Amino acid sequence: MNRTIHRLAAGICLAGLLPALAAAVPVAKGIRVGAFTLSPFAGLAGTYDSNVNRASSGEEDDVYLEGDLGLKLGYQARDLAIDGIGFGQQRLYADLDESDFGAGGEALRLRYGAPERIVVELQQSWRRVEDQDTYAALTSIGGISADAFLDANVRSRRDLWEVGAGVGAKLTDKTDVRAGYLFNETDYASTNLLDLTSHNAQLEALYKFRAKSAAVATLLGGVQESDQVDDEATYVAARLGLQTLQTDRLLFKVGVGEQHYERPEGGAEDRFHFDGQATWTATDKTQVILEGRNGIQLSSVSRANVVDYTVVRLGIAHRVNPVLALSANGTYRLDDYQDPVPQGDQLVDRRDNGATIAFRADYRIPSKYLRLFAETSYETVDSTVRDYDVARATLGVAFER
Repeated sequence: MNRTIHRLAAGICLAGLLPALAAAVPVAKGIRVGAFTLSPFAGLAGTYDSNVNRASSGEEDDVYLEGDLGLKLGYQARDLAIDGIGFGQQRLYADLDESDFGAGGEALRLRYGAPERIVVELQQSWRRVEDQDTYAALTSIGGISADAFLDANVRSRRDLWEVGAGVGAKLTDKTDVRAGYLFNETDYASTNLLDLTSHNAQLEALYKFRAKSAAVATLLGGVQESDQVDDEATYVAARLGLQTLQTDRLLFKVGVGEQHYERPEGGAEDRFHFDGQATWTATDKTQVILEGRNGIQLSSVSRANVVDYTVVRLGIAHRVNPVLALSANGTYRLDDYQDPVPQGDQLVDRRDNGATIAFRADYRIPSKYLRLFAETSYETVDSTVRDYDVARATLGVAFER
């Protein structure tokens, strides 16, 4: 009990300190030193979690405090731009002390060139993560998204190491090409989960056939390796699609095709393959984002098994006024395991249907450095192996200079 009181007291003190820090500095965006921009940030949030261990039965609820602290770095000089971030996180539970954890990491990206000619990008990131990976979007490069390397309901402690390179070139007034490579290594702390390594490459060509429309052709492929599996998996895929350019209200890019997957230890899979994103600016204050993709990957929970996954996201953001913003987000993911998995003393076909919906409000106080937020979310997983439901409610404060 004393430990809980001390934590709550520390949280209250930090929440009171952040407004004072925000008021003590002049209004500006970042701290500029020549071509460098430094932007420190910090946050503190309290959350009620209805099912801490995501259990099917005997759920345990608790309240936790989560704090984060970090620094963003920017550099801009002629055709060279560098962006970096370093962060640390700590979560402390009121009662379930064994669930406490710390996380942290860094990400760095370098861009050189001009969009009207050629642009080269390099990026790397290392992150120690538990629960959700809030910085995963920083590692996408060359059109390759890194969000598919995790099974739907695996949130165990893991170390992530990613390195990537990308190049984009304008060949003619109507033709652009883009290529990318991304290496991903996921090391789990739990011996019950399988470490994963992947090499992914993508080549994309865009041909502008109208003032605001273009045809897109995409080729991608890669190699995946799993802990305790001697053989490797390989995949290739091709898509054809359309993309809008320079429109005021609707931007979209969608491609469809086929993916061929060679399984480790023999066997092959051929699947319909798609990837698409759309952004609709409904009004000057309201924006709607829809994206979805599917694919095949090695499983981290079942040896030499592969998973067909499909993920769809829908987000709506509305700015009520200059200081208040509302948002809603929904995500659906289906993971279909191709081989039966152990369940007790039996083998069962595993199929996970997961859905999450979240609502959030952000209020920026007049200092412009401090933001208050409230969020509520509900997650449900309907699985042939393990069902669970989790509801969370969060109140927090964030500071960024």
